[in-house]
Amino acid sequence: MADTAEQQFEDVLSEFDETVNALESDGLSLDEALSKYEAAVQLAERCATMLRSAELRLTEIDETLAAIEAEASS
Repeated sequence: MADTAEQQFEDVLSEFDETVNALESDGLSLDEALSKYEAAVQLAERCATMLRSAELRLTEIDETLAAIEAEASS
């Protein structure tokens, strides 16, 4: 697994999907299932953090655009 700090959202989401698919398959020992579950939770948290960061960036862009439009109309 690559360093998640350098991964793109799509890569993290894909890894999450693969981990969930492995959990849904038969044949995992309890320890393997717990390990996969823990990895899935960490990947889900990483995705959520990345989405919050993207949302913050969009909010900042919208606020900047609104300020520019307000300045232009005055």
